Amino acid sequence: MNGPEADGSAVAGGSAWWFATPSGDRAAGDVTLFCLPHAGAGPVAFREWGALLGPRIDVVPVQYPGRPPRLAEPPETSLKRLAQRLAGPVAERAGQGPYALFGHSMGALVAYEVACLLTRLGHPPLRLLVSGQTAPHLYRPTRVHELSDAGLVDHITRLQGTPEDVLANPSLLEMLLPVLRADFALCETYAYEETSPLTADVTVLGGTDDPGVEPGLLDRWGELTDGACDVRTVPGGHFALFDQLPVVLDLIESGVRPTAADRPERGRVR
Repeated sequence: MNGPEADGSAVAGGSAWWFATPSGDRAAGDVTLFCLPHAGAGPVAFREWGALLGPRIDVVPVQYPGRPPRLAEPPETSLKRLAQRLAGPVAERAGQGPYALFGHSMGALVAYEVACLLTRLGHPPLRLLVSGQTAPHLYRPTRVHELSDAGLVDHITRLQGTPEDVLANPSLLEMLLPVLRADFALCETYAYEETSPLTADVTVLGGTDDPGVEPGLLDRWGELTDGACDVRTVPGGHFALFDQLPVVLDLIESGVRPTAADRPERGRVR
């Protein structure tokens, strides 16, 4: 594996710099769940997951370059290179224990590429969980990153995933738009390359009204793995998983710990 962090030695802070939570002791059989954010987002998107998922699942949100706390680094411009840089730290953090990858939208593409890399290296994930994204071999990029600032704001407004107080704050938008533009460019220059199928089971989540992902095509993720492919849809748009979080977390937990007996009761989380 090539890349600046392929050996786990990131320039700033080592492999731990990729993750929002410190590494701790795990009991045998505990599952590490790496959570890869969508465009413009960071680990805060998963801030509630660790408390809401079962105690045997270690939720590890991923921190991309170019956003807190890695503002000193430029955003990555190549999705494949981002996956190459991340794969080593993921393998190091997972150790010999089982792990799963969850990615939403942009994060789904990165998670898939990381899963491919680590599968080829003999360290496949227990499960790949993806949300709000077309299967990579069907991915048809748009040109959102070439829009004007006003056009980009209009686009993210229609996706309904950016808080209204951010959209109404020029200072916050000034900080957010360059990261969003870089992330859209990273996705929109991505080109799928045929490779050996995954061995992991795949869980695919989609919103029934997601304008960018046709629900009828979600099962095509199954063409990329020799494992099982479980497709679930929930009411809502591109960010339906955050509106339907208790349902989504139950699906995730049953996927990575199918025999878990200590699943907590979940109230609706907004």
